[in-house]
Amino acid sequence: MSSAALPRTGALMAIVAVVVGLAVGFALGYAVYAPKAGILEAKLRGNLPIETSEHFVKTPEGLSIYVEGKRPVGVKPKAAVLLVHWVKTSHLVWDPGVKEYSLMDYLAGRDLAVYAVDLRGYGKSSKPDGTSVRGKTCARDLKSVVEFIKKREGVGKVSLVGLSFGTVVAVSYAGIYPEDVSKLVLLSYPYKAVNQKSRPIVEKLIRLAKSGTGYIPWSPAEPLLYMYDHTMMAKFSKMSKADTPKIPTGPFLDLINYPSSRYIPKIRTPTLFVYGDHDPFCDPADEMAAFRDLGAESKAIVIVGNASHGLVLEKLAHKQVYSLVYQWVALGGAVGA
Repeated sequence: MSSAALPRTGALMAIVAVVVGLAVGFALGYAVYAPKAGILEAKLRGNLPIETSEHFVKTPEGLSIYVEGKRPVGVKPKAAVLLVHWVKTSHLVWDPGVKEYSLMDYLAGRDLAVYAVDLRGYGKSSKPDGTSVRGKTCARDLKSVVEFIKKREGVGKVSLVGLSFGTVVAVSYAGIYPEDVSKLVLLSYPYKAVNQKSRPIVEKLIRLAKSGTGYIPWSPAEPLLYMYDHTMMAKFSKMSKADTPKIPTGPFLDLINYPSSRYIPKIRTPTLFVYGDHDPFCDPADEMAAFRDLGAESKAIVIVGNASHGLVLEKLAHKQVYSLVYQWVALGGAVGA
C-alpha cells in the first residue's frame, strides 16, 4: 500500500466510526424516547392497554359491594375516579359490553384509574331491603369503597362521577366526606324538583316505596334516551335485565324532599353539571338553581344537544359527554381545554 493511500484509509475509518457512532446514538435515543412517544400517542388516542379487575368490598354494616376496576397497563394513572350508576341498572351503564359506549375504557385508555360500583341492591352487591337504597345510605357504603381505591392507587382523593340517582349519592358523599373528593361530575342531577313530564310516574313510584314495596321489575332505558343505537341498546338491555332483574325503590323516596340538596351550598369541590337538552326527567329551572346554589368557586354547567337523561348511552352525544368528564377530572377542572 502506498503512503498516499494511508490518509484516505484513515479518513474512511473515521467516517465509518462517525456513522457507527451516530447509529448507536440513534438506537439508544430511540430506545429511550420511542416508548415514551408511543405511550403519549396511545394516551392521546385513548389506546393505552387496559387491565380489568373485580373486587368485593365489605362495609361496616356487613354488606358486600361489587367494584369493577380498569386502569392503564405500564403507566401510573393520572388520577382515580369512581363511577356511580343510575336507578335503571348497575355498573353496566358505564361498561355496557360495546367498547364504543364504555366510559370506563375511554377514561382508562387515557391514563385514569377507573372504578365502577354496584350500589347495594344492584348487580353483584348485597341486596338488603330495597327501600334502604337511599342517597345517604349508599354514600356511607361508598366510604369503604373509596378507602379501598385510595389504598390501591396510592392517592389521597378520588373524583366522583354520577348519573341521575348516582349524582344524589355523589353529592351526599361529597357533603359527608369532603376530604375524600377531588372533583365532582354530575350527569342529570335532580336538585329540588323533577320535570312535570315525569311527575305522574314519579308520584306512583314514591307511593310504591312508601307502601313498603322494596323492589320492582327492571324496565327498559329507552324512554330516558333521545337518540340511541338499537343494536347497542338491545345488548345493553339484555345484560342489564339479567344483571339486575329487579330494581330497588329506595331511590324514589329521595324524590320526596330531596335530602341531598342540603349539601349543595356547602360543597367546595370543583363540580361540573351536565344535562341533556331533551331530558324529560330533570327540570331546566332546577338545573340552574343547583348550579347557582353550589358553594364551590370552580364550577361549570353544560347543556348537551341531542341528548336526554341517559347521556352516556346517547348515540350522538355520548363521546361529547365522555370528553367533558375526562377534561374535568384529568385537566384540573377545565372544560374545553
